[in-house]
Amino acid sequence: PRLTEMQRRNNEMFKKILDTTVVEGMNVCHGFNLTARKRYLQGVWDPYFKRLAVAGLIGRPMQDIIAHMVWLITTLGDRVTHYHMLGVSGGQIFFTLAYLNKLFPNVLISSDSSTYLMHAKNALFFNPASFSSINFSKSAGSIRNQLTPSMRIPCSCEHCAGLGYVKATLDGPAGLTLLWVFHNMREATRRVDLVNDVVQNGTDNEILKFAGSLNPNLKETLRVGYALANRLTHSEKPQRLAMLQPWFRSSPSLFRAKETADHVPRTEAGKRYALILDNYDKFHAEHGVK
Repeated sequence: PRLTEMQRRNNEMFKKILDTTVVEGMNVCHGFNLTARKRYLQGVWDPYFKRLAVAGLIGRPMQDIIAHMVWLITTLGDRVTHYHMLGVSGGQIFFTLAYLNKLFPNVLISSDSSTYLMHAKNALFFNPASFSSINFSKSAGSIRNQLTPSMRIPCSCEHCAGLGYVKATLDGPAGLTLLWVFHNMREATRRVDLVNDVVQNGTDNEILKFAGSLNPNLKETLRVGYALANRLTHSEKPQRLAMLQPWFRSSPSLFRAKETADHVPRTEAGKRYALILDNYDKFHAEHGVK
């Protein structure tokens, strides 16, 4: 498919750039089910890259994320040293990430943090009292143009404590945005460290008890997800593949004929793929890039 061809061309360009630097690049693997992911990976696999960014996880249930990640890690073995879960973050992901790192200590598994930087630009901030969500700061957004010296930042962390809104905005709107950036990254780091310490050093029951103290719904989600992760990880390959069969068949695929640019695109997603690929081919033709 043209999507895999596009990524192969991108990989070749990046390899030429990376060869002149000390920076390591990542390959990317797409797919909404494991059949599509396997086909896509076969098309773009390049041993040059030892790191793999895993796309297609946004908005997926925890069991789906675990199934895809365990399949990739057990399939690729020591050919990949670092897996990055693209586009996902938050309380549930922190627990998922830490648990996968516990099950697979010989590889690095990470997830996105840019979400918190983007939220800061939109006057969104991590509410210290709420573990599993990022909440709107009404005082940062709705009254930004009605500031008084007595207004306080609604947080007592070291970045926010004692700061009034007027002081935070001396440099204009950018000053308040920068404050939210520092606050959000501090909160994200604090939560990751907290969860990782509990997961790495606790039993499953202790982890679930801790999660339940933060969010009762999170406890049940993790219980089901962790059970699946353990069954998959501690099974022999034939049993593991048998358990993963539902994920080979479920969810829409990037490779359905009606949604790929190799066929007449009938859906909005297909039209979007076609436009991206056509513009990509046009750019390469105009600039003589092979």
